[in-house]
Amino acid sequence: MTQGFVDGPADGPADIPPWGMETTDLAGRLGVDPDRGLSAGEVERRLAADGPNLLASAPPRPAWQRFLDQFRDPLIYLLMGAVVISLAAWAFEREHAWPVDAIVISVIVVLNAVLGFVQEARAQDAVAGLARLTAVNSSVLRDGEVQRVPSAGLVRGDVLV
Repeated sequence: MTQGFVDGPADGPADIPPWGMETTDLAGRLGVDPDRGLSAGEVERRLAADGPNLLASAPPRPAWQRFLDQFRDPLIYLLMGAVVISLAAWAFEREHAWPVDAIVISVIVVLNAVLGFVQEARAQDAVAGLARLTAVNSSVLRDGEVQRVPSAGLVRGDVLV
């Protein structure tokens, strides 16, 4: 049984989960006055101790890795095989001074990768912009007053309205 979310001694049986406790017992366990909420100083202390109310996200991938990912496609493998075959045919025939077919296919593959990379970057920017526009706010009782705060700023013990 884990009670890692709780500070201080328990007011009731230790095996009761928070959702099964009486409101006053839970408020006492969390060290909050349900009629006044937390003080600004206590919110800052808890935010510093516990961190923001955010889900951990994966670290961003470097641009060069996202670019190389554009080459991970069966069609690209097929085209690269065509480049190899074209180079082999050019090496045996020497019909032209340059392996024109292999160069054209390679340019198409690189242009495809550049276009895919640009489209992916634009899509990521659009998603980030939407996330900023739809940032969730919550109404909480702090210092006896209802306040609107970003949900990332919620702390353990906040009284939601």
